[in-house]
Amino acid sequence: MNFKNIVQRIVLGILLTISFTNHSYAQSKIQVSAFGGYSDEGFATLTNFAFSNHNVKDSFFEAGVYAGFLKENNTEYNIDVNIYSLNLGYFKRLPFLSLKKDLVIFHAGIGGLFGKEIINNGLNELPNGALIKSNDGTIYGGFAALQGDLFLNDKLSLLVRYNQFYHANSEINKSKMFVGAGIKFLIF
Repeated sequence: MNFKNIVQRIVLGILLTISFTNHSYAQSKIQVSAFGGYSDEGFATLTNFAFSNHNVKDSFFEAGVYAGFLKENNTEYNIDVNIYSLNLGYFKRLPFLSLKKDLVIFHAGIGGLFGKEIINNGLNELPNGALIKSNDGTIYGGFAALQGDLFLNDKLSLLVRYNQFYHANSEINKSKMFVGAGIKFLIF
């Protein structure tokens, strides 16, 4: 079986799952999600836990962990930069972008972050002998996000997400972006 046939079968399976699943309006309150994606010349992951005191499809509070493994290319050297942060935010449904049957829902969110920035794996010297004057350290700031959910059934969704992070005290680059795809599981 070639790659094209595999992709066709996966797409067909997803479409059949969507068409034969019950899209209920249950009051789901807790969800877990995981993303992988691109972030400023590197790879990043984002794992979240969300809670709502009513229906998580309308609005929710989110706590997440971001891990970015990036390259800093704004200098003449390619420097590894690893960022780990805890993100806390609030997300609200965008009804003008969402479908009425809750098959596709978009949320916008804002929040704060606190984390660690590690430059050149903690080493002050580059392979050519140049010294790095920037220091590793604690970072803090905020983020804005846009997330799209494609509901496959009552418990499972496919996600796409864009985050724009602002690290107020970063030694390298204050603004970082993340674009990724992931999966969400509604716990109850």
